[in-house]
Amino acid sequence: RNPNPVANFPQVMGADQAWEEGVTGKRITVAVVDTGIAPMDWNSGRIIARYDALDHGPHKKDPNGHGTMMASLIGNSDRDENGFMGIAPKVRFVDVRVLGSDGSGNYADILEGLNWILQNKDRYNIRVVNLSLLAAVNSPYWADPINQAVEALWDAGIVVVAAAGNGGPDPMT
Repeated sequence: RNPNPVANFPQVMGADQAWEEGVTGKRITVAVVDTGIAPMDWNSGRIIARYDALDHGPHKKDPNGHGTMMASLIGNSDRDENGFMGIAPKVRFVDVRVLGSDGSGNYADILEGLNWILQNKDRYNIRVVNLSLLAAVNSPYWADPINQAVEALWDAGIVVVAAAGNGGPDPMT
């Protein structure tokens, strides 16, 4: 483990300029739809709710690590020499676990998690949903149930951030 980690992406994205204006994610809740969020020093007290669509119970933590990594990119409040290590260091999190320990999942569990978010958006002030998921295209976008659930979140005023993929032109890109 690196005792002095450094994160450059917040500055590359201009987050440091937003921080100077006082924009840190305070009073905003991000629902991370993934493998879970493990409790860490940087997110202590900031995971305000958990929902487990896999029916493993509300106390199952992130057995994979991907959800915790995504939450860290979004809102890690640790600092390095450049500033915060996450984009929005004061956001609160709602952990919506829809993927298993191997990182895989199914439509039913993802839809269950997205529907739970829609039903609980006001209770937890969920303003952003992060979906770092990968799936093959099986139908036109207007007929895809996940796309329909995302549209319902969008129509409810929630910003939905979705992964565009991990496939770069070369290995490790």
